[in-house]
Amino acid sequence: MNAKFYRDSFIILSSLFATILIVKFGWLHNFLLIIKDYNFIASFIAGIFFISFFTVAPASAILFEIFKTQSLLLTAFFAALGAMAGDYIIFSIIRDSLSNYFLYLFKKIIFISKHPFFKWKIFKIFRWLTPLLGAVIIASPLPDEIGLTLMGLSKIKINWFLPIVFLLNFLGILIIGLIIKEFI
Repeated sequence: MNAKFYRDSFIILSSLFATILIVKFGWLHNFLLIIKDYNFIASFIAGIFFISFFTVAPASAILFEIFKTQSLLLTAFFAALGAMAGDYIIFSIIRDSLSNYFLYLFKKIIFISKHPFFKWKIFKIFRWLTPLLGAVIIASPLPDEIGLTLMGLSKIKINWFLPIVFLLNFLGILIIGLIIKEFI
């Protein structure tokens, strides 16, 4: 195992532990009481943090509390705006650096793609399947990094990316809110 794995594991476990402490000792509830008139700002900020594997636990706890008392549609709307902003930042980094890296790799092994095997129509399906799979991951409660990577590799344009990501995040957060309202 490398140092990055241990570092990332430590960050994730610390985030989960901090979330448990924040909820258990009522700090989250007290924080939300202080900003009760600004819940939509809290929803936006929670949306920004809802997209990352490292911060999804505290963001979920905040959204959980807000959904219990606030408008479902407005909370999901502002959280989706925040998630879209966070996704845009990550997408810009992934699209500009990671996809260039993959293009470099593909150019290095271009002789493989000259093989007739890679000319089959089934490989053309992957051009459509990659962003579709990325969209499904973004709409799910799973962290968005993998979905954003798949969409970044597909070279989707920003004017398509932003409304799609907003809608996907809105629907995903709205479904979570509906589940919370139904069972709590």
